[in-house]
Amino acid sequence: RVASGHPGIWPDICSDNRAAIVSVLDELTAALAHMRAVVAADDRKELLATLEQARAARVNLPARFRTAADLREVRIPVPDRPGVVADVAILAADLDVNIVDLEIAHSTEGPQGVLVMLIETGAVEEFRKALVGRGYRPAVQPVES
Repeated sequence: RVASGHPGIWPDICSDNRAAIVSVLDELTAALAHMRAVVAADDRKELLATLEQARAARVNLPARFRTAADLREVRIPVPDRPGVVADVAILAADLDVNIVDLEIAHSTEGPQGVLVMLIETGAVEEFRKALVGRGYRPAVQPVES
């Protein structure tokens, strides 16, 4: 979800957090290697234990947003200037709209960007109307699952 195919700030974020990212990738690689070995060995007991552990982890996820249908992506073209994110966030707070996730995609073509927000489906229309009332031109779309 990056505007104009430009990587934006992600290379810098990855560089600044290199050690933590590599550590997590090493853990993931080890977990995948373990699962591969379990399947290759046809170790049914270990496979069932691993699947049960995964099920327990899923059950413990917050129940509030279980599917993509619970959320909508709101894309708001914005000028790249101080206070824009605060303006949109305060509007959301005033309307009691929960911002589930937030990303800023900066444009390489001038002082603009796109504020990408995930919000609850039930709050989308009121939030969209309020944004339009403030002069923004939001686009709402379903979240890809």
